Amino acid sequence: MVEVIAHPREDWTAYEIAVTVRSYLAMLESDESGESYNKAAANRELRTLIPARSRSAIEFKHQNISAVLDADGMIFIRGYKPMRNVQRALTLEVRRQVHLKREAL
Repeated sequence: MVEVIAHPREDWTAYEIAVTVRSYLAMLESDESGESYNKAAANRELRTLIPARSRSAIEFKHQNISAVLDADGMIFIRGYKPMRNVQRALTLEVRRQVHLKREAL
C-alpha cells in the first residue's frame, strides 16, 4: 500500500474538513453528556478516512476547531487548546455543522 502524504502547506479539502469537524463534534457531544470517548481512537479513524493527513495535522485541526468554537462563545473540548490562524473553509464548516445540529434538536 502506498501512503499518500499531503504537502504540509496544502489547504485541507472540503471532505477532509467535513469529516474532521464531524468527528470533533461527536467527541464534544460525548464530552458534554459525560460519556467517555477516546481522542486517539478518533484520530486513528480519521487517518483511515483522510490518509494524506498525519496524526499531528489532525490534532492541530482539532485545535483550530476549538478556536472557532471559542471565538463564537461556545464550549469546546478542553483537551484541544484553541490554536488560531484558522482556514476560512474550516470556520465556515464548523458553523454550518453546529447550525445543522441545533436545527435537528
